[in-house]
Formats: sequence, structure tokens, C-alpha cells
Amino acid sequence: MSKSNIITCCYSISLNATRVCGNNQLSTLDVTNNTGLGTLYCYGNRLTELDLTKNTNLTRLECNNNLLTELDLTQNTNLNTLRCHANQLTTLDLTKNTALGILWCYNNQLTELDLSKNTALTLVHCHNNQLTELDLSKNTALRELQCQNNQLSVLDLSQNTALTTLRCQTNQLTALGLDLSKNTALTSNYCYENQLPLSDLYIASELVSDDKRLGTQTLHPQTAVVGLPIDLSSQAEFNGEATLFAVRKNGANAILGTDYTIDNGILIFNDAGDYTVTMSNAAITSHASFPARVVAEYSVGAHDRINLTWTDGGAKSLVIRATAGRTFYAVWGDGTVSEETGAGATSITIRHTYSDNATYQVSIIAGSAACRFTLFECPTQKVTELDVTKSRALTVLQCPNNQLTTLDVSQNTALTTVLSCGNH
Repeated sequence: MSKSNIITCCYSISLNATRVCGNNQLSTLDVTNNTGLGTLYCYGNRLTELDLTKNTNLTRLECNNNLLTELDLTQNTNLNTLRCHANQLTTLDLTKNTALGILWCYNNQLTELDLSKNTALTLVHCHNNQLTELDLSKNTALRELQCQNNQLSVLDLSQNTALTTLRCQTNQLTALGLDLSKNTALTSNYCYENQLPLSDLYIASELVSDDKRLGTQTLHPQTAVVGLPIDLSSQAEFNGEATLFAVRKNGANAILGTDYTIDNGILIFNDAGDYTVTMSNAAITSHASFPARVVAEYSVGAHDRINLTWTDGGAKSLVIRATAGRTFYAVWGDGTVSEETGAGATSITIRHTYSDNATYQVSIIAGSAACRFTLFECPTQKVTELDVTKSRALTVLQCPNNQLTTLDVSQNTALTTVLSCGNH
């Protein structure tokens, strides 16, 4: 190692003195004898280690852009400014640095960051790490936070009411993971590339008037079932503006009424396939380069399904035999969906009571391909239409004393029991 790459400060210096050796090619720096050192700038070098245990008067440290893999600051209790970004740190213990007000630790390899003792912090830049959680409940003085490009699914900022600048883009924040309702001082917010719903983007849009980059939110991929309603009603309208739902199926534009229906935010897929639903709303404003939109992907399967129409209200009941332990759903046609569980060879009765006398379209839908219907009975229920063509495992079908005029069982080749279908 050449001597030009080594600095050894073996003399004492006055209290609160400053040492500047940034932007060189130093590979070693010994400041253990500089006990009066108050400020140290050693950024932009090639340091792989830095011993600061003797520098107890240190208040400002800038050791960024080096090759440090660890940094012991437990003896530097007077430290108020720390810039240790762009190193190779995997841990950073700041529990003894209670005077710390400014922290730059981004571009490292941190998987956790405990700031519970650093109540004086006003600025934190911890982006481009590997953080999965970040507790800021004790940092009530915080005004600027940059935590983008981590792996955060939750970011609780309810105690950070002084916050004016937020950068939390490119994380995994979800609907329950980011509530900005208490952050009324925000003047700048970047939260694109997360998993936030339109409702959260609307709140963010209303809080910040100018510098907001809400961008695209991509929800976690979901599975869905043909005929089973998906409730997006909370995303359907904001400030009197209706949400635009753009639907694609298997890479092409889906056909409204054929491939899917949507009414007041209630989405129903009518055919199996891979769907992409993009939601946007004119009431949600954002920077022109980062328009606010939410993308939801659904893999839609077609499972056992029985559709019927019946008239009048009051109490209704159906008898069903379904695969043991498998979930199925009853969509009652009045906005109500009940979840049921099959009992195998034992038939179960499901019931529903309507508040109004009307005509209702009902669907009994298997929750997965593993759930099969083998028996269906709907006697004396004023059924006017019955479609069992999508339940080919049926062995028993009983529907007497209804109002059916047609019944197609050509697809139900497993039927073994004599049909009892007297109707009038």
C-alpha cells in the first residue's frame, strides 16, 4: 500500500476542530489521537474501516461514498449530523446517538433501522436499502423523509405531523399501509410504484397541491371466479367524478357485457382468462409525467356454477351437496354474498331472506376447481329460470313445484337420480 493512501493523525487538536480529507483515494484513516475532533469530512475515499471510538466530541460526520461495511458510533453521543450513505453497511446502530438531527444512510444494504432513540431527527434519507419496516412513531420532529426503493409494506406516519416532504415510491405499500390523513403539512409527495388503491391516491392528491407524483400503483395479482362479484365500489367515484375502468382480457380489449360487467364499482367477470383492470379518476391530480392510476391483475377461473332466477321476496332456501371442506359462494342477487363450506356426502341447506318482493338472479359458485356440486334441490321456490350446464358433476337434481318452462340437462351426463321437475 502506498503511503499516499494513508493518513495518520497522531497529534492532538483543539476541541471542535475540523478535519477535511474528502474526495481523495485514502484507504486508511487513523484519527484515534484526535480526541478534540468535532467535524470529520472523509467522504469519497476508499476506506474499508473507520475507528471513531476515541472521538467522543464528534458532532458532524461525513464518511459517505467509501467502502465501509461497519460503523461503530456508540461512543459518539454528541453526533447531530451523519452522512454515511453509499457504503456497504448492513447494520447501523444509532441507539446512543440521541442528539442526531440529520441522517443520510441511503445506498447501503441495511435490512433494519432503529430510530426510536433519535427523537431529534428532522431529516432522514434511508432510501435504496432493504428495509422491510420503519418505525417513525418517536420521530415527531421529522420534516423530510426519503425511504424509497425499499421493501416496505406499511409506513405509519400518523405521529409525523410536521412532515413536509415524503419520498416513499417503489416500495410495497398497500391500502392499509399508508395513511396520510394526519400529514396536513405535506407540500411534496412521491408515492408511485406501490400497491395503493385509488382512494389513497385521492387523499394524497387532496393533501398536496403542487409537487405530487402519484403514478402507477400495481396491486398484488389476484385470483377470481367467473360470476363472483368483486367489490370496487369504494374506488368508483371521487368528488363527483366517476372512475374509468379500462379492462383487457388476454392482452386485448375486453368486451363490456360479454367478458365482464361493472355497475357502481361491482365488477363481475363472465368468462375465464387473464384480465388487467386499470382504474383512473379525473378528480385525482398528479404530475403530468406520473398520472395517477391503479392496475389490478386477475387470473379468472370458471368453476362449477348454478344460476337461477326466482320471484318474490321473503325467506328462500336451497339444498346443496358440495366437496367436503371446499368453499363456495351464494350470490343472492340483492348485493349480498354468503360464503359456504361443502360437507361432502352430507347435503347442506343455505338460506336467505329478502327485504323486498322482486325478481332476483342468484348464482351458486364454486370457489375453486376442487369444489364440485353433486346435488342441487330447489323445491317450491318460484324459480322461473335454472341453468345447471356449468355443474357437470351433478348426480341429483330436484326442482319440483316451480315455474320453469325449459331446463337444459344435456351437459349433465353424471345425473343418475330421476329428475323431479314438476312445474306449473
